[in-house]
Amino acid sequence: MIKIILSAVFILGVQCFIQPNPSYANDPLAVFKIYVKQANHGSAGSMNKVAQYHHYGIHMPINLVKAREWYLKAAENGFVYSQHIVADFYAQGIGGPRDLKKAAYWYEQAASLWYLRSQLALAKLYIDPKGYNSPQTAKGWLEILAQSGDPWGQYQLAKLLTQSNLEKDHRQATQWLLKASVQGHTQSQYELGKHYLKAQAADELPKAKYWLAKAASSGHGQANLDLQKLAHVKNPAHGLSLPNLAEDTKRVQAGDVEAIFEFGQNWQQGSYGKRDLVAAESLYRSAALKNHLEAQYHYALILLSGYDDAHFTEKIFEWVMKAAKQGHAKSQYLLGQLYQRGYGPEKNLGRAKYWFEQAAKNNVSDAAAKVSQLSQVKTDVPPPEVARERTFSDMSPAEVLALANAGNPYAQFYLGSQHASKFSAPKYLYDPIKAEAWMLKSAEQGYTYAQFTLGLFYSSGVNIPPDLEKAKYWLSKAAEQGDQTSIKLLKELNDKTSQ
Repeated sequence: MIKIILSAVFILGVQCFIQPNPSYANDPLAVFKIYVKQANHGSAGSMNKVAQYHHYGIHMPINLVKAREWYLKAAENGFVYSQHIVADFYAQGIGGPRDLKKAAYWYEQAASLWYLRSQLALAKLYIDPKGYNSPQTAKGWLEILAQSGDPWGQYQLAKLLTQSNLEKDHRQATQWLLKASVQGHTQSQYELGKHYLKAQAADELPKAKYWLAKAASSGHGQANLDLQKLAHVKNPAHGLSLPNLAEDTKRVQAGDVEAIFEFGQNWQQGSYGKRDLVAAESLYRSAALKNHLEAQYHYALILLSGYDDAHFTEKIFEWVMKAAKQGHAKSQYLLGQLYQRGYGPEKNLGRAKYWFEQAAKNNVSDAAAKVSQLSQVKTDVPPPEVARERTFSDMSPAEVLALANAGNPYAQFYLGSQHASKFSAPKYLYDPIKAEAWMLKSAEQGYTYAQFTLGLFYSSGVNIPPDLEKAKYWLSKAAEQGDQTSIKLLKELNDKTSQ
C-alpha cells in the first residue's frame, strides 16, 4: 500500500491537504440524482455513471433498456468507455435488438483512439463467420494488436495469413506465431510445433519438439500425441534469437535513451517471455522525458489504450503535443484525432484540420482524407492559431477556471490538484477547501483519476484524518471503471478492515 501511495503522490507532484466533506457520499440515491442532473446538462461522464446504475442495478432494479440509452448518450458525447460498452450491447442484443452495423461503428470509434478492448472486439467481429467476416478489415485491426504485443492478435493474424482468401504469407505467419509462443500462448506453441514437424528437416525437429512440449505442458492434448512422433529427437531447442534481458538492462542503466525505448517495446511486446505494460509505460516515460519522439508517442498510446480502463488525462494530450510540434508524423495524426473527437482541453476542428495537414505532409495514410473531410465543415479556429496551443499548465488560472465552471472534469481535477499544493504559488493559492470542491466535481462526473485521488487521500490520511468509508466509496467508483490501482488499494483496505 505504501508503494501505491508514494507512486500516486509522485504522479500528482503535490503535497495535498483536503478537508473531507462529501455530505452525500454515503447516500447512493442522492449521488445518482446528482449524476442525472449533470448528465442532463451535458456531462458525458455522468451519462456513463447513470447508465452503470441501470446496468448493474445499483440501488435500483436492473434496467438494460435504460442502460443502453444512457450508454449511447455518453458515447455520442465522446465518452470512450461508453462507446465500447454500447457496442457490446449492440453486438450481443442487450437492452434492444442486435445490430452488428452499429456495434462495428461504436467499436471503431473507441478503437480508433487506441482503446484496446474495442480493438480486440472489432477484430473478433470481422473474423467471425457469424459477424462481418471481412478478412481484409480484420487484418488491419489484427496488425495493430499484433504490433502492440497482444498474443491473441498475433495468433489470429498468423491464421489469417495462411488460412484466409488473402494473399498467403507463411514466413510472416511463422514470425507472429513465434512472438505469441514466446509469451506462452498455448495454441500458437502447438501450431508452431506442428509447422516445424511438417517440415521434416533435421534441424527443424528439435524446434518442433520444444514447442510441442511447451504446449503439452499447458494441457494441450494433441500436442502430447504429436510429441510421440519425436521420441527419437534429443536436445530440443526453440531456435530463437531472443533479446537478452541482462544485457538490455545494462544498456538501460547506462542511460542509453534508445535502449530505454527499445526496452519498453520489448516489455510491451512480450519479448522477454511475458508482457509487462506497467514496465513498458515507465520506460516509455523515461525515454519521453529525454525527448525521444517515438517514446513520447508510445507513452501517450499506452495511456490511451485503456489497458487498465484509465480514461483520458491531460498528460496524454501533453505528450502527443510535444512530439507533434517536433514533426513526429504519427503524433500529428493522433493529435488531429484528439482535437476532432474532443479529447483534451477542447474539441476544435480547426486545429484538428491543421494537424491532419501536417501529418499529410509527412505522408501519413488517411491524413489527406481527414483534411478533405474537415474542409467541408466550418472549423472553429483558423490554422495559424495552432501555434498558440496550450495545455492547462500554459493557461492562466482564469482560463482554467472558465473551463472548470463549464463542466470540464479535467480542468476541475487540475484546479483541485493545484489548490491542494503548497508549491503552486503564486499562480494558484493553497486553498484546501477549493481543492476539495473541485476534486469532488471532477470525481462526480466520473473522472477515474479524481475518484482514485480522493480515495487515496482519505485512505492514507495525507494531512487529514483518515476516513476509510469515504476512501472505499471513491475507490470503488474508480474500480467500477476498471482502474487497476484503485482495485488493488480497495482490496488492501477491505482486507485491513476485515482483520
